[in-house]
Amino acid sequence: MSIGLHGKISFLWILPDCRGTGLARGLLSWAIRELEPKRLFISFHYN
Repeated sequence: MSIGLHGKISFLWILPDCRGTGLARGLLSWAIRELEPKRLFISFHYN
């Protein structure tokens, strides 16, 4: 996960072997709880 100084999450990469384990959900939940973002934009790249 790449988080900038102002709380912008630029990238969230999960290794193929770790997909489907809830890891990304946990990371996003942590970021939302800690950073309290005002907006959310989701983009899929090479899925």
